[in-house]
Amino acid sequence: MVAVPEMDNDGIPGRDEKGTATLFFQRLTIVFGAGTVFISILGLASIYWNLGIYRFFYPDYKTIAFSAALIWIVSGLILAFQVKKPFRGRIRACILAVIVVIAIFALIEFPLQLLGQSFIIETWLYQFGNAILAYPTTPISPVAAGLMIPSSLALFLLVYVFGSHEKIQDARSTVGILGIFVVLVSFTFLLSYIYGIPFLYETSFLPLAPESTITLLLLGAGFITAAGPDAAPLKYFTGNSTKAHLLRTFVPLVIILIFAQSFLQATFFSVYTLNSALSMALFLVAVTIVTTYVVGKVSGSLSNAIDSAEHHRRAAEEQYRALFGNVNIGILRSTPGSQGSLVEVNPAAIRIFEADSREQLLAVPPSALYFNPEQRRLISDEIVAKGSIKGMEVRYRTLNGKPIWARITATKKTSETGEIWFDSTIEDITEQKQAVEALQESERKYRNLYQYAQVGLFETSLKDGTVVACNERYATLAGFLSAEDAIGNDIVHLYMNTDDRKEVSRILHTEGHIDDHIVQFKNHVTGRPFWAQFSARLNREEDRAEGTIIDITAQKESEAALRESEELFKGVAERSSDLILLVNKRGIATYVSPSVERILGYLPDEIVGKTPEDFIIPDDITAVWEGVNKSVSGEYIGGVTVHSRKKSGEYAIMEMTSSPIIKEDRISGIQVIARDITDRKVVEYQRELLISELEQKNAELERFTYTVSHDLKSPIITIRGFLGLLAEDVKKGDIDQMDSDIRRIFSATDKMQGLLEDLLTLSRIGRITNPPESINFGTIAEEAAEQLAGVIRKHDVTVTIAPDLPDVFVDHTRIREVLVNLIENAIKFRGDQPVPTIEIGMRCDEREPVFFVKDNGIGIEEPYTKRIFVLFEKLDAKTEGTGVGLAIVKRIIEVHGGKIWAESPGRGLGSTFSFTLPVTESKCIYIPKKGKRDE
Repeated sequence: MVAVPEMDNDGIPGRDEKGTATLFFQRLTIVFGAGTVFISILGLASIYWNLGIYRFFYPDYKTIAFSAALIWIVSGLILAFQVKKPFRGRIRACILAVIVVIAIFALIEFPLQLLGQSFIIETWLYQFGNAILAYPTTPISPVAAGLMIPSSLALFLLVYVFGSHEKIQDARSTVGILGIFVVLVSFTFLLSYIYGIPFLYETSFLPLAPESTITLLLLGAGFITAAGPDAAPLKYFTGNSTKAHLLRTFVPLVIILIFAQSFLQATFFSVYTLNSALSMALFLVAVTIVTTYVVGKVSGSLSNAIDSAEHHRRAAEEQYRALFGNVNIGILRSTPGSQGSLVEVNPAAIRIFEADSREQLLAVPPSALYFNPEQRRLISDEIVAKGSIKGMEVRYRTLNGKPIWARITATKKTSETGEIWFDSTIEDITEQKQAVEALQESERKYRNLYQYAQVGLFETSLKDGTVVACNERYATLAGFLSAEDAIGNDIVHLYMNTDDRKEVSRILHTEGHIDDHIVQFKNHVTGRPFWAQFSARLNREEDRAEGTIIDITAQKESEAALRESEELFKGVAERSSDLILLVNKRGIATYVSPSVERILGYLPDEIVGKTPEDFIIPDDITAVWEGVNKSVSGEYIGGVTVHSRKKSGEYAIMEMTSSPIIKEDRISGIQVIARDITDRKVVEYQRELLISELEQKNAELERFTYTVSHDLKSPIITIRGFLGLLAEDVKKGDIDQMDSDIRRIFSATDKMQGLLEDLLTLSRIGRITNPPESINFGTIAEEAAEQLAGVIRKHDVTVTIAPDLPDVFVDHTRIREVLVNLIENAIKFRGDQPVPTIEIGMRCDEREPVFFVKDNGIGIEEPYTKRIFVLFEKLDAKTEGTGVGLAIVKRIIEVHGGKIWAESPGRGLGSTFSFTLPVTESKCIYIPKKGKRDE
């Protein structure tokens, strides 16, 4: 089976891996910063409580300086927080100032400590530490002061440079190198404590506390990890390269071995003096550095060798894979015989046989791919017998049943176990076969075209101008019976005018060619003149001129007729009341009739050169282009309704028809006739609106009739029942019961009278009884409140009317009736509200002002917000009224062209009745959305 090398990404870390590594080192930096703070605080705590942790191992050890502990705490905090979230703005400036102060302190203190003196600030901090800790502390070590200088520089770069330029690689590497320096120096002093060598903590010259040693080691390590995996020194150890793997493996191992050997030597075999101990510590650090360098160099060389070998291996695999996967020739491996099978195929073979996948093609027996399956057996036998075949043309069939031609080359291969298979290449030559057949067919057609073309073709000699070759059309135009008769005659005799012949000859010999020159020729026999389009080329190699003659007499006559027709069309178009446009196949207007100014407000020149997008709304563009495309295809399109944008910004409804313009049996453009049907559409809309209103009125009348018959029947039944009871009471002489019956009869008649009066009022609402007038809505609201002043005072209701309400154009009396009804309704359903309030005002809802009457009463549950406007609908049957009031309000609002609706947050939370009315001047500012049009 053909093996395809697998591709991998070794040594090429992806973005996710790199981001994960960076996040790991950021978290590690925070740990180091926190460790720095913790060790420093632990040192101060051991002094405060006199724990003597280190004194147990080293009786004369130096305690940590109070000033050093403070500086390590501040440095650790800055390191941790800068990595977690870089400082910005004023905080960053303050942090930088603190770092600079530390650096200045260290620069001054370091030389003074070497001379056995202290800076005044250090003396003050020393005394301040004694006072706070209540235990004697020591001055800062000159080593600690010296290491503060690179530490301050590293912190400064972290805060300043990283905050401004996040990707400065040199700054990152500088921080990492400073971290290495701090780590190596602190590590040297740490060894003295580990080995028990007293030269670093018993002498007065270089006393360094163990807490400072550990703190500096953590701080330096934090600088290295803060520099990140892309900067020195971590960049040599991170990543998936071979060198990085080797360094991560060998360097820690070498350091551990050296450290173990030196520890054993220091513990069991030697007694160290100051010089020998110092030399040993420095030797250990030096050996570590040199070993790391040597391992790095060796790792680099080994890595380069391995990477080079890997590169060559991958390059070879890539070449093979590219050859197998990208070559346009199909590659197949199969077993022999008519019952053989496919073992492997490349993508080109999958494409040639139109398979959906490699698996689909491998599942097909090779014989099924042959147009003649028997041919598979014959070819298989030939390969087995001869060992190979080359360049055999075979007809195949794709998996979709399409026949193809292919050129096959195959070789027999035999394995060590004696198994035989074929390695074959298949080149699709279907197009070549078709090209050869097409060429043969083209040659045949060319011969027929030359002989029977409607264009006269000829070749003349440059020496004497005689015709040496021509077709039948030329012979006919020249007046000869056949092409053979025309050969040998001089073409000069064709010219009607001698000057035309001279002009053609001059252009032809000067330019070497003449194209589409209009010449008047004549028939050689009849002398009949005809117009021709003459083209010719000089062929100086063969001393000939080759050319064509096209009879355009009919075209000339058509052009004259067309000019006359265009003049007639122009006259009709300019007098037409409809908009007439001529557009080309790309939809660009080439002519616009003058009526466009009356219909759309544009001048014709403002439309010429434009496309439909420039004056048709976006919603109708698709329909317009569909009509254009159909007309270009030769169809007549009629009755397309579109909305055209006028120059004034308004819209006109246009009914468009389009038809193709045919010239010389081909479509050259489109004629569009557009009629303004805006008025007609408005009438249709009004008619549909009236029909809709009529249907609504009929439905309402039906509901009205049912409700009236139902609600009036109830008091009649009551009256009839109590009349019967009254008759019995009269017979009995029961005066008290008779009075009760009469009162009930009066109550029923009052209810019936109220229903009839409300129904009469409702029936009269169908029209505006008083002429509409412009009046301030606030004035109407004040009149309604004044009309109900007694009821309002009785129930201690607060009515608030918003100031600066707009003027409305309404029936003054009817709208006051609306407000009276809504205010009464709010008072009636105020509930047990201790401070009932009613607010009358206006808000802006997008397009128009909306008036409202809002209360804090019992509210309305959601299912009933629409039912309350239905005739005789009462949510509480025990309340006063007939249930017609809100139906009257709705009818009055609708007669004024408005709408009304109710809203309520819920039971006990009040309700708001909102409605619209025609305003004289809206106080609402509406900004329309881009791309939308007003309906």
